[in-house]
Amino acid sequence: MERKIVKSAIYSLIGSFLLLFAVMPREKSITDFDGMSSIEIIPYSDFFFMIALYSVRITLGVLILSGFVYFAQENEKKTSVKT
Repeated sequence: MERKIVKSAIYSLIGSFLLLFAVMPREKSITDFDGMSSIEIIPYSDFFFMIALYSVRITLGVLILSGFVYFAQENEKKTSVKT
């Protein structure tokens, strides 16, 4: 069980970081009160911390989901052995 949780945590952290790095834009569009819009480029340090924060959140979600799946499978095994 622990090995599956560690594997899912590592793979989801690395996978989500790489996917977010490839997909997430570095530019942010800002609209003024006059209706004029300008583009702000996020510095790399802030961009990497933002991606890391999202990756950790995704990893926590995957860990919770994998824990529920594991306990559901274990519960199903226990009930099928009793009958």
